[in-house]
Amino acid sequence: MLDTPENTEINIQKKSKYSLGDILLCPRCSSRIKEYADIIECLSCHSAYPIVDNIVIFNLVESEIEQSYANSYEKLANDDLQHSLVANRETYHKPFLKFLGNLKGKKILDIGSSNALYLKQIECDFRACVDIALPFLKDIPNGAVDLKICGDAEKVKFVNGFFDVVIAADVLEHLLNPRALLDNIYLALNKNGKLFTHVPWREDLSVYKDSPYEYTHLRSFNDYNFTMLTSNFEIIRNRYSYPKLDIPIFHVISEKLPVKLSRLVKKLYFFGKVAKYEYKIRERWINNLPENEEFLLRFYPPLFRTSELRIKRDPRSFNKLVFKIIGTLLEKFMKSKAIQ
Repeated sequence: MLDTPENTEINIQKKSKYSLGDILLCPRCSSRIKEYADIIECLSCHSAYPIVDNIVIFNLVESEIEQSYANSYEKLANDDLQHSLVANRETYHKPFLKFLGNLKGKKILDIGSSNALYLKQIECDFRACVDIALPFLKDIPNGAVDLKICGDAEKVKFVNGFFDVVIAADVLEHLLNPRALLDNIYLALNKNGKLFTHVPWREDLSVYKDSPYEYTHLRSFNDYNFTMLTSNFEIIRNRYSYPKLDIPIFHVISEKLPVKLSRLVKKLYFFGKVAKYEYKIRERWINNLPENEEFLLRFYPPLFRTSELRIKRDPRSFNKLVFKIIGTLLEKFMKSKAIQ
């Protein structure tokens, strides 16, 4: 046990009404922790974790792969802070913030926050953020958030039911074990809490083959694997965004037409300078996003899906009975077709 004077117990977040003991659990044994001037200590296993520049640091690396993963994201963070690796970030943030809606009075946890670019803009009661890359957290101005945690979000644990809202935007595709994170989120949310996600949708992962970073997007999402991954939650609403404008609109439209008409549309595309002008128009569409996004998504597939989820609730007894009857009938029908 650490030899820590009793009178050094403090609340490092002086402006917050919550102490770290109200929020965090020991990531090694899930027990309560006690907060001191420059460390937090587990009351059960007595593991200690440093607090540096108001950042709680959980060094939880246990394997070579985890160390390689952490190093990769530290390099990415340093490169991104020097020169943004994502163009037009505001194009993504504005519609996402609108989707979040009014969060006044809520306690929010942002997973994979980077340097809290959009978290800082949310008006709420309490802001906490977690990121594996320390350079990102150091870049967040003092006072912009209430709690900064550096560590692997798959292992960081929170007091059950503390948060009203958890945000995992552009995170699930990066993780080694996203199920572990979602299990932690499930416990961290209160019974009426909400989870907001933002993930790449049906993405071609081959584009990362030559990436300078060893771990980038490790998986692509579709409705099936997203539903399976978030099985402890139920989706309230979805929003598809950022149309993939990589193909000329003439060819997109031609796919939906009868063969003869499709052939005519393709010929028109190559008439004179039509192709050149189409490219300039499409380039303008890209630069002006999210303007005309809803219209363009009628023709082009989305690059992202934003979802609002809540913890699964037990259905009412009548609804449960109806579901069971329908499910039983469907199972019998599918069985009959499968054995033909």
